[in-house]
Amino acid sequence: LWRLPILFAGVLALGGVLGSALPVWPPLEIAVGLSAIALGIWAFAFSTGAWAPTAVVLCLFALIHGVPHGWELSARGPNLLALAGAALATAALSGIVAAAVNWLPVRATRLARVWKKGNDR
Repeated sequence: LWRLPILFAGVLALGGVLGSALPVWPPLEIAVGLSAIALGIWAFAFSTGAWAPTAVVLCLFALIHGVPHGWELSARGPNLLALAGAALATAALSGIVAAAVNWLPVRATRLARVWKKGNDR
C-alpha cells in the first residue's frame, strides 16, 4: 500500500533536483498533462496489480512531473527544504489516495450487502 506513494515522492524529488539543473523546456509542461492522462488510462485499463510494471509507469510519471517543479524551485534559488516539503506533501497526498482506493471498495461492498438485505424483504 505504501510502496508506490513513497516511490512516487522520491522519484518526484529526483526529478525536481534534475529539473533545477536543466534549462526550461516548455513542451515538457504538455508532457506532464499527457502523462497524467496516460497514468489514469494505465491505472484504469492495464494495471493488473503487478508491482514492477506499475512502479515503472509511476516512476516515469513522477520524473516527468518533478522536472518542472525543479524549474520552479531553481527560479527562486536553490532550496532543498522546499523540495523536501513538496516531496513530503506529495507522499502524504498519494498515501491518502492509496488508502482511500483500498478502503472505499470494502465500504461500498458492505453498503451494497446491507442495502440488498434491506430490499430483499
